[in-house]
Amino acid sequence: MKKLLLILMLVPIFLLAQTPITTFPDVKYLDEIKMKRGDIYQGKIIEMNEKVIVIDVLGGFRFHFNRDEISYIRQKCLNCNDSQTQKGSTYDFKETGLYNQLSIGAISGADDIGIGAAYSIGKMQRRAFGVGGGIGIFSFKESGRNYNFVPVFAEVRSYLFAKKTTPYVSAKAGYGLPIKRALLAWEQKIDRQRGGLFINPSFGIRFGANEDINMTLDLGFLVQYSKNEYLLDNSELGRSWQKRTFRRWDLSLGIVF
Repeated sequence: MKKLLLILMLVPIFLLAQTPITTFPDVKYLDEIKMKRGDIYQGKIIEMNEKVIVIDVLGGFRFHFNRDEISYIRQKCLNCNDSQTQKGSTYDFKETGLYNQLSIGAISGADDIGIGAAYSIGKMQRRAFGVGGGIGIFSFKESGRNYNFVPVFAEVRSYLFAKKTTPYVSAKAGYGLPIKRALLAWEQKIDRQRGGLFINPSFGIRFGANEDINMTLDLGFLVQYSKNEYLLDNSELGRSWQKRTFRRWDLSLGIVF
C-alpha cells in the first residue's frame, strides 16, 4: 500500500518533468524568425539587440542567433483563422544585405519632357543606411538641341521607418559622360563635348514590405555640369570653352529587389 501511494505521488512530478519549459499558456502571438538559409523558428523572443536575438521555442529550447543570419522577424497570431491570417500584413522587407533598384522616369525640360533610367546595386548596412553605385542614362531637349548623358555614380540611401510603406531618401553623385550629339550649322566649331559632375538627391516612398520586390516613387533634383570646347579660327588664341549647368526635376518609378 505504501508503495502504491509513493507511485501515485511521483506520477505528477514525473509528468511535470516531461512538460516543456516554454509552453506560452497566455500568449496570443508567437514570434517567428526566418533565417536566410530558410529555417523558421517560432516562440517567444526574450532578448534582442543590434547583434544577437535570443528566442525560446516551443519544446523548451533556447536559441541564440546573429542578426546578420536572419531574413525577417514577425509575429504570428495563434487564434486567427485562415481568412484573418490572409488579411493580415507582414513586414518582410530585407533591411540588411544586397539590394538592386531599377527605375525609369520623366525629366523636366525647357522645351519638352525628357526621360531617364538608372540601375543601382549596393548593400544595406542597416535599414537607415546603405551604400552602393550604379549607372544611368537621361536625355532632354533645350533650345532645339538634344542633350544626352550617361552618369556613373555612387549612392547612399536610408529607409526611415520599419513599415510596409515608408519614406526614404537617397543621393547619387558621380560623373556624367556625354553622348555626342549632331551639331547645328552654327556649332561646327565645337571641337569637344565634355561631361562633368553629376548630382541627384531625391526623396521618395517605398510601397510594400515584401522580401523579393518592392515599388518606389521618388522626386529628385538632377544637376549635370558640362563643357563644350571650341577651336578658334586664330590658332594663336588656342581654344575657348563654354560651361553649361543643367538643373532639372525628375520623377521616377522603380522596383527594389
